Amino acid sequence: MSECKLAYPRKNLKKAYNSQVGVWVYKIYSGTISKLGVDDNLPFITISQAAKEINLSPHTISKYMDNLPYRDFYFSSIPKSINQVKDIFNKAVNSRKGIWVYKELENGDISLLNSQPFTSNYQAGRVLKIWELSVKKYIDTYTPFKGLYFFSKPLHGEIKLDILKKKNEQGIWVYKKLNDQYILLYNKPFKSKWVACKSLKIGYKNIDKTLDTHSPYKELYFFSKKI
Repeated sequence: MSECKLAYPRKNLKKAYNSQVGVWVYKIYSGTISKLGVDDNLPFITISQAAKEINLSPHTISKYMDNLPYRDFYFSSIPKSINQVKDIFNKAVNSRKGIWVYKELENGDISLLNSQPFTSNYQAGRVLKIWELSVKKYIDTYTPFKGLYFFSKPLHGEIKLDILKKKNEQGIWVYKKLNDQYILLYNKPFKSKWVACKSLKIGYKNIDKTLDTHSPYKELYFFSKKI
């Protein structure tokens, strides 16, 4: 599909948002297409009206009008049949890259979270209850976010082993201080930051702020290597 472009020049946006006559809005939910509007038969009168009713910005509707679906919505300047809209959603799904999500286990291994890939950052974020921007930020980075790894393709053999190797190199050493001496907690490092956070019931930011600083958090000292 073509790249999204604004339906109107930027300098005329405000006027355009309030002058567009007829905005047909379709939403997909659990595979069912529904039509949104003033009522079952009439579309929204303007882009501004549609934006207010479905809690999106006029800019977003203008950008995706007669183009790509946006999240669960499709916007059209002309009426379309349910089958036409369904075909548009299906083509959009088939053109997207899948998002495979893997979960970090307490034993240090990683396991596929979903039996099939999510169709978009938005869907993954909504199901996992995290920001879709977080999915986008961490995809294919080999870096976990809240114990989850995001990839644009399924992991196989050497790729998975490479991730596990990097994870083992990213252990977290946690110490307590007794009589001016550092005592390693549990006599071994945590396999990852996520495992440390879960075991100690603290947040990622708390470790990040004090990591390798010799400054304690709740009387604990965090290091990226053995001291």
